[in-house]
Amino acid sequence: MAKTKQQKKKPTRRPKQRSRKQHVHNARGSIADCSLHYAYALTTPFAALTRGVTNVCVPDTVVIPSNKRYYMVRGVGQTGDNGYGCVYVNPYTPESGTGGARVSFSQVNTATATTTLSGYGVSANYFKGVASASQYSAEQYSVRTVAAGLRIRYMGTQLNAGGSVVAFRMPDGQNISGFSYNDVLKEPSAIVYPFGRGWTTVTWRPVQPVELTFRDVVNATDSPMGLIVSSAAANQPFYYEAIVYVEELGQVAGSTSISHSDPNGFAAAQTLTQYDFGSYQGEGFGLDYLRRKMIDVMSNMSGTVVGNIITTGARMLLGTGAPQPNNANFRIEL
Repeated sequence: MAKTKQQKKKPTRRPKQRSRKQHVHNARGSIADCSLHYAYALTTPFAALTRGVTNVCVPDTVVIPSNKRYYMVRGVGQTGDNGYGCVYVNPYTPESGTGGARVSFSQVNTATATTTLSGYGVSANYFKGVASASQYSAEQYSVRTVAAGLRIRYMGTQLNAGGSVVAFRMPDGQNISGFSYNDVLKEPSAIVYPFGRGWTTVTWRPVQPVELTFRDVVNATDSPMGLIVSSAAANQPFYYEAIVYVEELGQVAGSTSISHSDPNGFAAAQTLTQYDFGSYQGEGFGLDYLRRKMIDVMSNMSGTVVGNIITTGARMLLGTGAPQPNNANFRIEL
């Protein structure tokens, strides 16, 4: 008996399979959280604090359990009779007294464009650490800086608002206090921003071997980065904030937590941040944006380059060599 039209079995249609784009990372394309958080604290230290990314370590080739901590100071400075003012930071070796890590900021003075920053009549605001200078020297405490940032904004009347602020980071990591406003303007790495109520931020980078090692001697001299103001009117107030992330070892450091090693991620973070993200206005960059940038860097780096950067990082950590030109310190154009 022939099947009727209604009895005929309709062919089964397979549902269309949606194509899924596979996002595959190569061996150097995935970013561990420790490296991402390290890069985030380096580039946007204040945003990292806001988002609770404070348990930060240096993800280099040597894993050392440490106490992760941050220190922060805030204050008010003022431009002088000629409209010049400054704030600069020493991010190394915070201690419990009046030494080590500090912010230097200007009060009312007669500084001009050719006056060195140390001649601005600066006062000091110290990061209050957990160890004294004697505990450093007694080998009861050692510390290394992981990340640091300094930011400034205008807080006077709208009538007197205006001017400029120069963000500057010493390329050799040494002291900025011997520079004048005119000196800084001649440096290729200096960037000039409008001076206003929004934040202007400058961030720290390790550029010398000692900056990736644990220190047991108080550093009371080096201030490698700062912000110099030329206000539109004389004697204008500004507000500043500074933050330092550290790893601590020793009897007075407190409880330690696990640290991580991610040489590829560490290499990407050092490469990405060595020349870019040094200063900016606003709140900075998000974690997702930074992750994509780091993945791009790792995807574009050859194994030889990654190896060279990791080797350089290890030499810096062990104090056996500084970065070499055209090797670890090449620039990634963003």
